[in-house]
Amino acid sequence: MLGYEIVSAKAYGKDDVTGYTDAEADASGFAFTIHAGARYYFTENFAAGVEVGYGVSYANAGIAYKF
Repeated sequence: MLGYEIVSAKAYGKDDVTGYTDAEADASGFAFTIHAGARYYFTENFAAGVEVGYGVSYANAGIAYKF
């Protein structure tokens, strides 16, 4: 999976020395994930699956039902 993340933050505050302080951060850029998995069908409509990789999480597991 390939995407572009837009990240920015602003903070406004007050310090004891100069009065008010402002801070900004920007960390936008391209992001990618890679994963592989398998699904095993117990019946024609019911399956269990696992997935491993890099990205949002390192491992996923679940069940699936086909209507």
